[in-house]
Amino acid sequence: NRDLALFCYRHQEWHARYRCGLRTAPGWTSMNWKTEGFSEAGIGVRNPDGWIDFLREIGGWRVIHQGETAAASVAAWPGMEGAEVHETLLERPEFGRGRIRLFQFDSPLQEPNRSGALPWDTGGIFDLDLRVDDMASVHAAMTAAGWDSLSGPVEWDFGGLQVIEWLARGPEDVILALIQRLDPPLDTGLEGPGFGHVFNASQSVRDMDRALTFYRALGFEQMMRHQGPLAGRGGEVLCLDPEEAPSTHVDLAIVHPSGVMDGAIELFNLPSRPGRDLSALAQPHGYGLNLLRIPVTGCLALAEHLDAQGIMMQTEPFETWLEPHGAVRQLNLRSPDGAWLECFEVIE
Repeated sequence: NRDLALFCYRHQEWHARYRCGLRTAPGWTSMNWKTEGFSEAGIGVRNPDGWIDFLREIGGWRVIHQGETAAASVAAWPGMEGAEVHETLLERPEFGRGRIRLFQFDSPLQEPNRSGALPWDTGGIFDLDLRVDDMASVHAAMTAAGWDSLSGPVEWDFGGLQVIEWLARGPEDVILALIQRLDPPLDTGLEGPGFGHVFNASQSVRDMDRALTFYRALGFEQMMRHQGPLAGRGGEVLCLDPEEAPSTHVDLAIVHPSGVMDGAIELFNLPSRPGRDLSALAQPHGYGLNLLRIPVTGCLALAEHLDAQGIMMQTEPFETWLEPHGAVRQLNLRSPDGAWLECFEVIE
């Protein structure tokens, strides 16, 4: 039909411009781009219905979209061209961001991204952070639903904030870091009932300087850095024994383009506890946490900038369809530790 023909023509036009080195649209300069904090996280799942029930009944979330993932998006994932992928997008109704998109793949290539991984096993996406207003009730409900504990719940002081944090492990070895703020209290509605939106995602990295250089090139600014033992029982959140936690060095940084804890990325490293390097196993079609999606302005200009910085993109900018945004221009890349990132720009 006419709309499909126009879409294909525009895709070919932008693809030709990129291949010829003309990576900026008319009126854009090479620095005319901006990234935001990530707006959604992806999870490759075996049983989407179980995840939907969990997020609805315990989290208080809602489904806002179900359907087939756009063919152009699937084709951009390694080895997935022609595969059928069904997706479900959920959100905490009050926010409209920090969403979770579930992917069910019709492919024999799926493998776990971080099967049985511990915090010192680097690579991919370690966890998603969500706020809760009543840890005891959420802990009881999730435990009854089959979730277990990687660590905690632990009460500790994080940068002057008194919190209770629980690393809960569920299907596909997904880790959710559930955090209840004790003092100072959060604004009403940010945490529950159930749990709030995804406000942070953590990555266990092998080389902190290398990871920070990458995210700075992507427009993320360092908003905090901690080097040394975590205060109080904080090290226990990272599965350290109570005896070793107070003396174990932790290198931790949080980055975000605008310096806010909303779509932020937390990087951490345990230099005295080297583990497995799972970066090569982290795939966008893998089971478990598989991607973060980052809204951008000036996708083609961003591609030019990344190329100039020597950062290899996994795809050239291409056009696809992403609910609920509609037509988007997108480029995909991997962090130095294998986290799959998709930068997308809505096409007006």
